[in-house]
Amino acid sequence: MYRYILFAACTAVTTAVLDIHGINMDESIESGPSGEVNIGKAKVKLTCEGDTPCGRKYTTKRQCHRFNCCWKPRNRALGLPRCVEPKHFIQNYKRGKTFNAWSSWEPCKGRYACAPGTQYRYRDCDGTVCQGATRETQRCIVPGSACAAPPTTTTTTTPATTTTIASTTTAITNTTTTTANTTTTGATTTAATTGTTATTGTTTTISTTTTNSPTTTSTPTTTVTTANTTTASTTTPLTTTGTTTTAATTTTTTTPATTTTVSTTLATTTTTVATTTATVASWETWGAYGACVASAEPACLSGDKTRTRRCVLAGAVVAASTVGCNNATATETVACDTSICKTASAWVDQSCPVTCGTGQYTSTRNCTSGGSNSSASCFTKTTNCTGLPACVVPDPNVDFVVLMDMSTLNDNCQTKPGTPPFTSATRTDFPGFYRQKDFITGLISTWQTLSQTTTRLGIQGNAGSCNFAASPPVNFHMISPLVVDVTTATVDTMPLQCIDMSLLPTMICMNSGMFQAASGDRNTSKNYAIVMLPNPSVIPNFDATFTANTYSLMRSNLVNNIDRIYVVSTVDMNTLSPVDSTAAIAKYEQFGCLTTTPVGCNRYIGHLYETPTAIITRLRSFIAANP
Repeated sequence: MYRYILFAACTAVTTAVLDIHGINMDESIESGPSGEVNIGKAKVKLTCEGDTPCGRKYTTKRQCHRFNCCWKPRNRALGLPRCVEPKHFIQNYKRGKTFNAWSSWEPCKGRYACAPGTQYRYRDCDGTVCQGATRETQRCIVPGSACAAPPTTTTTTTPATTTTIASTTTAITNTTTTTANTTTTGATTTAATTGTTATTGTTTTISTTTTNSPTTTSTPTTTVTTANTTTASTTTPLTTTGTTTTAATTTTTTTPATTTTVSTTLATTTTTVATTTATVASWETWGAYGACVASAEPACLSGDKTRTRRCVLAGAVVAASTVGCNNATATETVACDTSICKTASAWVDQSCPVTCGTGQYTSTRNCTSGGSNSSASCFTKTTNCTGLPACVVPDPNVDFVVLMDMSTLNDNCQTKPGTPPFTSATRTDFPGFYRQKDFITGLISTWQTLSQTTTRLGIQGNAGSCNFAASPPVNFHMISPLVVDVTTATVDTMPLQCIDMSLLPTMICMNSGMFQAASGDRNTSKNYAIVMLPNPSVIPNFDATFTANTYSLMRSNLVNNIDRIYVVSTVDMNTLSPVDSTAAIAKYEQFGCLTTTPVGCNRYIGHLYETPTAIITRLRSFIAANP
């Protein structure tokens, strides 16, 4: 079907070309096919908008017409072919549709910079045939770096003068007089004289038409021809009177043809028209406002709409800097909604009301132009403070008891030289024991409220059974009771007991001995135990001792004195395999939570091969989350 339409369209195009060209071969006149042809439900539009060459460079208009092409003489000034192929557009047959908006003007095209040229712009139909042109042209000045303001040009036009002189031939009638010859003999005889006088009348008519000619003195010549006229006189018969005889005489006077030249001087006044090309540019009237462009804050500040105008000189668009336009603005922008604020001042930030943690500061601004109907919320906002350090929360006032591992499981102390307790143990021989001391020293130096009136700290050794007498306190496991302020000197002089571990009795001893009023326990403070444990897999009978029933009994007996148990591993967890490390931490959680199913209970706070600060920070967070 499409091929049929295309064939029919081509046939119609050929016919249209022949009809439109006609016989006008004036090469300065543009011609070619245009218009529309309906083929069934389709419409074929013929245009000469293309610039595809048709024929050769020097093809004449007559040849171009024979080729059924378009003749565009203005293309020559643009360096384009004058004979170009027509364009055929096959579109649906619908009428009354509208065009899309015109495109922007293309750059000015011409043969030379700073010389007049042509620029084009186009518009497209919305998919159906539209009525009207799809291309517009206008004159322009080809841009160039050295273009100057055009010079003043004065053109004097002297149109041709036509003088028409109508002359009337003057007929001059010669006067012929016939006089009878008179001979007097004796008496006197008066001859009869017949005279004829012709009056010569001359009429001269001069018609002069002057069209914008310079001052001219014209001397037209009127030629009057007088025809030869011969007039015969009347013959007087012979008369005899007395002795006198008068002979009949005929006198003929011939006047030759005379040419008379009449000179007429015509004074013709010519008006000289001086046409001056405009040298001062001017602005065209403003165009319509474009669509509204929403602002970044459409609910608070109005958007803008813009209109434009062009600087023109002699019909061509020129730069706004051209004389006459004087760099005036070519665009004008106004608010879309004049009821709300158009522009606002910069935000002024207030200081952050807090110095640590999180907070918000307030910022304000004012409306500087436009309407006053913007909401008050448009001029006040709050923003989160940034760059603040974490707030240091005062440590709670609690009673800590640290249960140190002083058993034979620590540093293989039974293999070391000397006899326990080791009062002068060195870091080289007992690195694990010294790491426990480092943790206690770190707790003393970093816990903010460590004193008898705030947080109290007691130290107990985990070794052997616990024989405790309440009054007076008899318990060699009690290295420092809660009632005494622990110092770094106390920690430095602690001996390593190096006795077999008996964990459950030691925990009972802590509950019954350390967290008692006689040892310095306070009923008004929480009691927290920090237990140093080796890997549970090396503690004798750990799984058999700490069963679900054991943990249940411990909860029943310890609940009144010990509020929570936190566990610190004396093993470098980084040296264990992932499986062993996971298993060990699970046992630590069970011991600290006093249950074999410690779901949601976190009591393991780290291992001694971390820094003391890291362990103490974790301890703080656990207490803060669940005091």
